[in-house]
Amino acid sequence: MLVEIHILQNHAPSNLNRDDTGSPKDCIFGGVRRVRISSQCLKRSIRRSLLFSQILEGEPLAQRTRHLPKIVYERLREKGLGEKLAKMAALKAASFGQKKEKEDKKADAQGDQGNEKELRLADMKTAQIMFLAEEDIVAITETLFEAATKAGTVAVLKKVKSEELQADARLRSWRPVTPDIALFGRMTTSDAVHDVEAAVQVAHAISTNKMEQEFDYFTAVDDLQEGSRELEDLGAGMIGDVEFT
Repeated sequence: MLVEIHILQNHAPSNLNRDDTGSPKDCIFGGVRRVRISSQCLKRSIRRSLLFSQILEGEPLAQRTRHLPKIVYERLREKGLGEKLAKMAALKAASFGQKKEKEDKKADAQGDQGNEKELRLADMKTAQIMFLAEEDIVAITETLFEAATKAGTVAVLKKVKSEELQADARLRSWRPVTPDIALFGRMTTSDAVHDVEAAVQVAHAISTNKMEQEFDYFTAVDDLQEGSRELEDLGAGMIGDVEFT
């Protein structure tokens, strides 16, 4: 069954979705330039909305993040793994979803740095942002915990390739997904996290009217500046301009 929904919604003058330069996103449609809100922006707004969480109250939801290594590190420490082993295991998690040659170079480079100074969790992120359910995080943590325990030392664990860890049967087997992953789908390049075909397709929203782009020149007043007699303190606390449509 296919259900197609079209929605019209009024908006005040605003910049609802910015591009890389801070300008409102747009597109050419019907021969004129129109305002655009990307599908990614709309889907995240739905996922993070109060209404969505109220409707699915009590249901587990996923988190979309690059901070898998930090989560894994904290879980491993809770399981009693030593700090250095847990950090090396977290570094392995940071390589999930990368091509083999990139993973090897990154692990070697960061591992060598670890011989000279402490590995920094803040520097460890997955190459791509991943949509992770709790079951995914648990399976990845358990796999890395067993690998770290078996290795016993940081030097031995460092030699274990990330692709070998991702080939673990527990990671490659099917795991239940959350409602938000089922709705909006998931695609990764990691064997540890299986792809999910989306049940909902969200199109980019475009305006019914022709786009009229304008600039808002604004000033901000410093509340503690009032009453100052110094010449350099007179005037606005901040001045700038932003685009809106």
